[in-house]
Amino acid sequence: MDWKCNFADATEIEEFCKMENNIMEIYSLCRSLYLTAYDGLKRDEDGYGMYISDEKILILGKSVKRISKDVSEVCRIEESKAYEQLLIVLKNNYVGTATRKEIESRSYVERDYSDSFRYGTHYNFNEIPNWGDFLNRMNQLISSEHLS
Repeated sequence: MDWKCNFADATEIEEFCKMENNIMEIYSLCRSLYLTAYDGLKRDEDGYGMYISDEKILILGKSVKRISKDVSEVCRIEESKAYEQLLIVLKNNYVGTATRKEIESRSYVERDYSDSFRYGTHYNFNEIPNWGDFLNRMNQLISSEHLS
């Protein structure tokens, strides 16, 4: 595997991966997020868009919560801090789990031949368009799951 995790400021997640050799668990979580986004690309009469079902978001959210709990126990930090750090790692790394073929199938250049100085518009459907909205929805679903 050629994947390298960018931990950014998530030092406890990095420590968790080294202490327990849990890098594959983090990779699997990042890969699940990428595949969720990959499968969410839809095209209709209005063009392209991304739709991820609440069920898929909740499944992913439960995995994030479970791993956050493991990190908090191993590294002796608050679970909320582990959760925040894990979300940073996910955001920084999920696209990096994609294969070249997957990346190419979700990238598109609309050529502009009217202007010799502009090549066109590049569309990248490999990333979740609005990370903040995605996280808000995931947190809402996790909260409502705990209330029921």
